[in-house]
Amino acid sequence: MGRRKSLRSQILIRHLPQEEADSNDESDSSDIDEEQTYGIWTEKPFQTEAGRSYYRKLQRDGIIYRLGDDITVNDGDSSFYVGVITELYDKAITKHSGEKYYEAIWYSRAVAKRMEIKPEYLLPDRHVNEVYLSCGRDENPTSSIIEHCNIYSKEEFFKRFPQGIPPKKKDDFARNFFVDRGVHLKFNKYTEPLNWSEYSHNLDKIEDLLVEMEETLRLPKKKTSSRGRGRGRPKKRSVSEDVEGDNDDYNLMKEEEIPSSDDASSVVSSSDEEYEVPRTPKRRIKRSRTTPSSAMSTPRRTGYKQPLQITPLPLRMLSMKEFQNSPHRKARAMLHVSAIPNTLQCRDNEFTTIFTNLESAIEEETGGCLYISGTPGTGKTATVHEVVWNLQEMAREGQLAEFTFCEINGMKVTNANQAYSSLWESLTGERVTPLHAMELLDNRFNHPSPNRCSCVVLMDELDQLVTNNQKVLYNFFNWPSLPHSRLIVIAVANTMDLPERILSNRISSRLGLSRVPFEPYTHNQLETIIASRLEEVKDEELFSSDAIRFAARKVAAVSGDARRALDICRRSSELAEGKNGKVTPILIHQAITEMTASPLQRVLRDLSFMQKVFLCAIVNRMRRSGFAESYVYEVVEEVDRLVKSMTSTDAAEFGQLIQRRPEFHYILSSLGETGVLYVENKSSRNARVRLAIADDEIKLAFSGDTELKGIA
Repeated sequence: MGRRKSLRSQILIRHLPQEEADSNDESDSSDIDEEQTYGIWTEKPFQTEAGRSYYRKLQRDGIIYRLGDDITVNDGDSSFYVGVITELYDKAITKHSGEKYYEAIWYSRAVAKRMEIKPEYLLPDRHVNEVYLSCGRDENPTSSIIEHCNIYSKEEFFKRFPQGIPPKKKDDFARNFFVDRGVHLKFNKYTEPLNWSEYSHNLDKIEDLLVEMEETLRLPKKKTSSRGRGRGRPKKRSVSEDVEGDNDDYNLMKEEEIPSSDDASSVVSSSDEEYEVPRTPKRRIKRSRTTPSSAMSTPRRTGYKQPLQITPLPLRMLSMKEFQNSPHRKARAMLHVSAIPNTLQCRDNEFTTIFTNLESAIEEETGGCLYISGTPGTGKTATVHEVVWNLQEMAREGQLAEFTFCEINGMKVTNANQAYSSLWESLTGERVTPLHAMELLDNRFNHPSPNRCSCVVLMDELDQLVTNNQKVLYNFFNWPSLPHSRLIVIAVANTMDLPERILSNRISSRLGLSRVPFEPYTHNQLETIIASRLEEVKDEELFSSDAIRFAARKVAAVSGDARRALDICRRSSELAEGKNGKVTPILIHQAITEMTASPLQRVLRDLSFMQKVFLCAIVNRMRRSGFAESYVYEVVEEVDRLVKSMTSTDAAEFGQLIQRRPEFHYILSSLGETGVLYVENKSSRNARVRLAIADDEIKLAFSGDTELKGIA
């Protein structure tokens, strides 16, 4: 701020009407004596700093632009934005192209074709020619400038245009506006009426006003439970409920909704120059003289599909009496994987890292990517949901700017391109085709907007969104790098090295170094998680400490999956309730035996040695590549690698067998017949295979097999 003010205080810009400014363009052009570069004439830079050369003015296509000029900027559509130039400069890295840049402070238009500020936050007496001074500023290339415009005070505007300017007069409507108030778009608060004639074209006073707006309009930040993981907070709503209703960033306004020139007299009162909100006149509907049967017609199609209306399924609500009469039932409800705990245990470091990244990106209005990896059941998605909930709570209290949250799960979309439609619907509430949504999103993120809020996108099950050309992931990871996108993408996958192994270099480079690994839970962490779930029934002493410790150690030795530990405790609670006792290590062992003695587990244990090795190879290949499907030749190569590391006496004979074509095809066919594998085109080495069961089931079945020691 200090460098900017000292830089701007070197010049004094007079307020000139547009007509006088245009008349002086020829005289000012003589002061510009630099070389011509792609249609742009500039003066010599008066200051160079940090690879940038700063200018007081430049000429483009015969028009001179100076510091402090009010301009209209192309929004990438048929409308425009309004701003005031605060800096003119070029960059060392773009000097060879001749591209110049400017920084502008935005005016927020009260009425626009597409308003990203929510209509309910606008003042009720807004006028079609009114703009609000906002605290937002952006860097843009000079090619986005449309033309000069005039920003008046309210009194001066209605003195020049007593009836206002209707939109039908396009030339005057797009050049003349007035400012009566300032607005802080992050917190949707307005200043008292301003005398804009004191600030017009005076950058120092405008900067002082912006500082005052930042101090007075925003709420003071106070330390709350948001960073403390929400301890003691009320019952938490789901993330989908938090973001419901926040998807109306765009408000489409048709041209007929703006008053015509004939109705302009109703906008301004002749006595005291007061004005009203333009209203859409009611149209008379011509009713055809037809019979009721012939009056039915096909409804006219609109440009966008309506949001899906989903009929909710009936919910079975359990009364509290049932829980009070059965403490075990209450314990099982809290141990269920879908239950949302009051606090998220054992992920404090990961929570802090994700929270800090998202909060800083939202506060600074920048984009970014964050890659989260870890095996299933390690709390990746739950931690992100907890962070987003806390940030939304801060936004509701006015301690953080508002933002939009969108969750895209790769397992819930039939086609990766549907991610475009999901994101666009979250931003605007409009349902469009994936191809159209991609074009709209690309246009949105490539053009500036003074009212745009940040958007956080959670892309869960990232490996399911990988396509052959990887265009979907490239776009989602490239958009955050654009200067105007304010898009924050959180990618979640099960493998740590998915970007390097699967994604191309151009995609993995955009992910950057912002990565958060989630290690499997240790037995101590699992004990803490189970104990925290049972906090409300601690007085009942339903679980002994030895039982919780035994369950945690058993699960930690196999996978470290918290969901499996909770399922084991729930089953042991059912067994204890039938015996009217409490859960002991014996019941925990019985529950584990039942879960591992399922028909599927018996089938896996009864497989031949060669079939087991093939399954281990498929699991290893799947976890290393990040893909659910693998080719047969890749599995054979993985089998060969595993055989070389084995110490079994059958390893040498098996290594010779797998090189024979009939043998490995017989193994795959037999596994497919048992329902363990999906095999496509069994007679080819390029056939694709995929597990038909969870990989944890295989690991659990083979964990005690001595023949597979070292590979399972």
